[in-house]
Amino acid sequence: MSAPAKEYDYIVAGAGSAGCALAARLAEDPDARVLLVEAGGNGRSLFVTMPAGNGFLFGNPKYDWGSQSAPQPGLNGRRIYYPRGKGLGGTSLLNGMIYIRGNARDYDRWRQSGLEGWGYADLLPYFRRAEATPHRDDPYHGRTGPLRTSPTGNYCEIDRMFIAAACQAGGRENPDFNGAQQSGAGRFDATVHHGSRQSVARAYLARPPRNLTIRTGARITSVVLEGSRAVGLRMIDGDGEQVVRAACEVILSLGAFGSPQVLMLSGIGPA
Repeated sequence: MSAPAKEYDYIVAGAGSAGCALAARLAEDPDARVLLVEAGGNGRSLFVTMPAGNGFLFGNPKYDWGSQSAPQPGLNGRRIYYPRGKGLGGTSLLNGMIYIRGNARDYDRWRQSGLEGWGYADLLPYFRRAEATPHRDDPYHGRTGPLRTSPTGNYCEIDRMFIAAACQAGGRENPDFNGAQQSGAGRFDATVHHGSRQSVARAYLARPPRNLTIRTGARITSVVLEGSRAVGLRMIDGDGEQVVRAACEVILSLGAFGSPQVLMLSGIGPA
């Protein structure tokens, strides 16, 4: 028998890079009841905190979904491995920590295609709000946000040779890929602070407010629909199948693979 449904205002499914940030922002309204659901665990490990430790996480089923493509004819039937972070923080638990935004022209094309409010100039205040980049003081960066970044260290000889070769080939040296120019060759900033990885969970969920409930080890099986409206989620955890309801919104933030999967399991179709 399913457990009795519990209601929240907002349910965010998936505690990856987007889900953690979104749930934390929604919970800034003290009157909002927010539930964040994650199939993985708490995402804590020495190998998560240690920037060079991600090599021990790839393929580890506790931290990586370990997705594989279908056999590829062009690769003699081999499958392609797709790392996908599992746990609070999602793929920010095991990625390369490179902090580079999307290209401004891509966002502007979204706006030109009819997505008002999604141009680069529209989004820049939110990029700035998210980051703490104290080593840069210009209109492109924030200094007080939750996600801390740092430069990636000193140049070595091969770095200088690479940049010189890129410039010789017609490129340019770029000291900041999130600044006025986004193309070129140079060193990138990283989501590292005082030698530790800054996962999105560490940035946004270190001190969750009382109105934000976080449930780990709960896998979403489908969206609960009433007519054409999403009103909740079905999920399975250690206590069996449960249903949770949302008074305002259900938000799928399960990634490029997970969100379409849940939509199809719900009879809605591919995203």
